[in-house]
Amino acid sequence: MVYKSTMENNNNDNMDKFSKVSRHAQAVVAHLERFHQDDPETTNSHSESKRFEVGEIPELETPTVEVYAPKFQELVGRTPLVDLTCILGPPETVPDNVKLVAKLEFLNPGLSAKDRLAWSILQSAVADGELHFGMTVITELDLNFGDNDTTSAVAMVCAMLGCKCEIVVPPESSSETKKKIQALESHGAVIVQPGTEATSGETKQNKLCDFAKGLAAAKPDQYFYFDRYEKAVNANAYYDTLGPEIWKQTKGMVTHFVSSGYTGGTISGVGRFFKEASKGQIQLDLAVANNHNDNDSIIGKSVSELSMDIPTQT
Repeated sequence: MVYKSTMENNNNDNMDKFSKVSRHAQAVVAHLERFHQDDPETTNSHSESKRFEVGEIPELETPTVEVYAPKFQELVGRTPLVDLTCILGPPETVPDNVKLVAKLEFLNPGLSAKDRLAWSILQSAVADGELHFGMTVITELDLNFGDNDTTSAVAMVCAMLGCKCEIVVPPESSSETKKKIQALESHGAVIVQPGTEATSGETKQNKLCDFAKGLAAAKPDQYFYFDRYEKAVNANAYYDTLGPEIWKQTKGMVTHFVSSGYTGGTISGVGRFFKEASKGQIQLDLAVANNHNDNDSIIGKSVSELSMDIPTQT
């Protein structure tokens, strides 16, 4: 009897709930009917709508607004600044007119400022007729540069431009170099390994460079050599983009510019722009890694065109 009584009570409660839901549903239906009467197009589309089966993909209407996605070249550069004034010390110890900002170049598609260099040189070569469809861009792996951003950027830009890319690497590679090679191959680059006799004797890096240049010189209709050490072209990539961006983002209030250096292209190009824009009022500082070795002369030649004293810190 207790069980029956409980069931009867539950049934009564469920009926009350059902009645409430039913009345609410009827009110919703009445509202929709009034809405559709006011909008004939909605009424027609509603009446003609079909029930989709499980797993069936409904057809999409043609969008009235075109879907926008930026092109690759639109993603190179235009990186933001971040305020790092907090690392200078407690706020009360930092003058109000002092602000330290950093340019987030790792937000380029290839994660470094070298994307600017690769894109600038290759698109200029296309515009000048030096590089055309069917040709192969060739350059050497940079053994002295830890993460080898430039070579990676070249391979990536070639993939975006639809150009073939070949990278000359030493015949014997360390585990670190093999990782670099795998990354380059992921961009579609073809790895070229000359024999040991071609890379013995002088500095291995110079030998790789000479081998790549030799292939391009022997077959000029087939190869375009990417020369990252050509200081004028290298510096122009940053003079045309990075310098103006920083100047605009800081509203011309930048007083000091600090840059790391390898070939000297960044400090040379940005420095030249700042020299012109500020009439020589901006101080430039170059930071060089301890293992810079024989490339110091490259930087010295590259920044000499500034006719300015640039402190170098190791």
